[in-house]
Amino acid sequence: MKQAIYREFRPKDFTRVVGQNHIVEILKNQIKTGNLGHAYLFSGIRGTGKTSCAKIFARAVNCLNPIDGNPCNECENCKMILNDKALEVVEMDAASNRRIDDIRELKEKVIYPPQLVKYKVYIIDEAHMITNEGFNALLKILEEPPKHLIFILATTEIDKLPDTIISRCQRFEFKRIDNLNIVQNINYILKNLNVEIESEGVNLISELSSGAMRDALSLLDQVVATGKEKITVEDINECLGLVNLNMLFEFSKSILNSSKNETIEIFRNLVKNGKTPYNIIVDLVKHFRNIILVKSIEKSLTSLNDVEYKRYLEHANKFTIEELIFILENLLETEDKMKKSDMQNALAELLIIKINSFKKEKSELEKRIETLEKIIKSGNLKVEVVENKAEEKKEEKYEKTDEIDDFNSDETFDIYNEILQNENPFETKENISEKNTENIEKEEKISAKQEPQVEEQNEIVDENIDLTPFKDVLKETIFKKTVSKLFDESVKEIHYVTKENFLYIDCKAYLFKFGSYKLDENNAFVLKEKAILDEFFTRVNLPTRNSLTIYANFVA
Repeated sequence: MKQAIYREFRPKDFTRVVGQNHIVEILKNQIKTGNLGHAYLFSGIRGTGKTSCAKIFARAVNCLNPIDGNPCNECENCKMILNDKALEVVEMDAASNRRIDDIRELKEKVIYPPQLVKYKVYIIDEAHMITNEGFNALLKILEEPPKHLIFILATTEIDKLPDTIISRCQRFEFKRIDNLNIVQNINYILKNLNVEIESEGVNLISELSSGAMRDALSLLDQVVATGKEKITVEDINECLGLVNLNMLFEFSKSILNSSKNETIEIFRNLVKNGKTPYNIIVDLVKHFRNIILVKSIEKSLTSLNDVEYKRYLEHANKFTIEELIFILENLLETEDKMKKSDMQNALAELLIIKINSFKKEKSELEKRIETLEKIIKSGNLKVEVVENKAEEKKEEKYEKTDEIDDFNSDETFDIYNEILQNENPFETKENISEKNTENIEKEEKISAKQEPQVEEQNEIVDENIDLTPFKDVLKETIFKKTVSKLFDESVKEIHYVTKENFLYIDCKAYLFKFGSYKLDENNAFVLKEKAILDEFFTRVNLPTRNSLTIYANFVA
C-alpha cells in the first residue's frame, strides 16, 4: 500500500520542520546543553508539526551521535525508534486511552527505567480528550516524575486542559504556517516526486490548507493521484470540486447586473457539474474577500499575483464598499448555517435572491421619491394656496407662493399632504368653515405673509425630543425583527414630536428594503401594536400612546 505523502515526507530532523523556528531553536538548545524538561505541552491547530517535533525530540534525546541538537537517524537507537521498535518511546492516543484506568496503567509502567535507551518518552496525542479523573491521576507523576521519564502532551484545544496540568509543563504554541513556507515545501516534494504543477495551482493548494501543512499535503496527494505529469489549475479545481476563477467572476458579474435568473442558473450548473453548495459558498467567500481587500488595501498586503490583482481591481471598482460588506456578511452567515443544515441548496438560492435584491436597480417610483426628497432638502418646493371670496358671491382667484424652509416639520408635512390629496383646490369660505380650527390655523401660518416663519419653526423645535441616545431601545422594540447590523449601520438620528405623536428617523434606504415594515408614498407607516408601543414609550420615559406615526428621511 502506498504511504500518504504527509507521512512519507514527515520531517526526520528539526531542519525540515517548517514555520516553527521559534520552537525548534529552543528544543535544539535544550538538547545540546542537556537542560531537558520533564514535561512538554505542544498546542496549536492541526497539521502544524506538533507530533513531528515530539518524535524528533524523542529520537534526539536518545541519539548516540546528535548533530547540533538534531538526531543523526543513523545510530542504533534512532533506527529503532524510527521503525517503532523501541518500547521506551510510546506514542499513545488520548482519545482511546482517556479513562482513569488507562492513566493508572500508564503510571505503573513509567516508573521502571529504560533498558535500551537513555530516556523513556511518552507522547500523548489529543491530550484534551483525557477525562477529568484521568487528569487528576496524571498530576502527581507530572509534578515529580522519575529522572528517566519525559512526557510530551500534544493538543489542538488547550482551553480544555486543566490549569493544574498546563502549569506543570513547558508550553510551546505552534502557529499557523504561512503560505510562502507551504508553497516552498510543496515544491520540494514535487521535485522529489517528479511531478509538475502550475505555480497558480500550488498557490491554490496552499490557500486551501489555511496554514496547516498536513492539510496541504493531503490535498496534494489527492491531486497527484490523477496521474498527470503536468497538473493545471483546472485539473485541481476538477479534482477537489472547486469553482474556477472565471465562474466566480461570472457569478459576481450577474450580481452586479441584479440578474436573479442568471445567478441562479450559474449556481445550478455548478451543482450539476459536481460542485457542492457548501464549496460554492466557501469559494464565493474567498472571491468577495479578495474583491474587498483589493478595493481597500495595498497590493502588497494581498496574496494575489499581478494578473489576478489587475482583474480583481477592475471588478472591485464596480462595487461599493457597502455592497461588498453586505454580500460578504451574508455569505459568511449562510456558510455557518450550511454546516448544520441538510437544505444547502435552498439556503444558497435564498442567499442569491437576497443579494440580488440588494443590488436591484431603483424602480421608477423610487426615483421619483428620490427626486422629491432632493427638492424638499433644497428648500425650493412651492405650494399654491387658492381661496374664493364667497361673501361677494364672486370667484376671485389669487395665488400665493411661499418657500417652505423646513418641510420636515410635522405641521407643514400634514398641510402639504392635504393639498396634494385635495381633489378640488378651489375652496369657498363655506368649505374652509367645515375644516377644524387646527387646520385653518395651519393654512393661515403658511399663507400669511406678515407672520414670520421663524416663530413657527421655533415652536416645533421646542416640542422636538432627540431620542438618538435611545437607538438601542428602538432596535429592541419597534425594529426587533430587523437584522441588527442592518439597523446599526443605517439609522443615524431619531427625533420624536410629542404634540403630533410623530417619530422622525434619519436612515439609509436599505433599512426598509430588507426590514419588517413597508412605507407608504410619504415614506411613513403607522404602528398600532400595543405591546410594542407600551414597551417603547416606557423605556424612553414618555407617556404611552395607542399609535405612533413613523417617518423615514433617507440620507446618503
